[in-house]
Amino acid sequence: MILCITTVKQYNMKTIKPFQTFLNESDWGSSDQNIMMQSIHKGLSEPSSAPGLDPVLTAAEEAVDFYWEDWEEYKTDRAGLINKAAKDYYRKYFPEWLEGMQKMFKSK
Repeated sequence: MILCITTVKQYNMKTIKPFQTFLNESDWGSSDQNIMMQSIHKGLSEPSSAPGLDPVLTAAEEAVDFYWEDWEEYKTDRAGLINKAAKDYYRKYFPEWLEGMQKMFKSK
């Protein structure tokens, strides 16, 4: 579990710029992103506290397969898209938890 959190953090630190560029240039908008995050949240039975990473990654994988399967990145970096969707989910629904995890695993 710790390895996955570290992987998400390391991945996004290295690749956030290409994702921002791609998202800005596509037809994917904030309402689309909101619908996808709601889909993940409902898939997790709308928890009121932060769920563990494994169920979030599973729900994010299902959402990525449904919403982003036609993206070029899906063919070349599906795992990266899943990690991004999981982090975006925590950022939207449980920002304090995500911030705490980032602080806990921050390089010293």
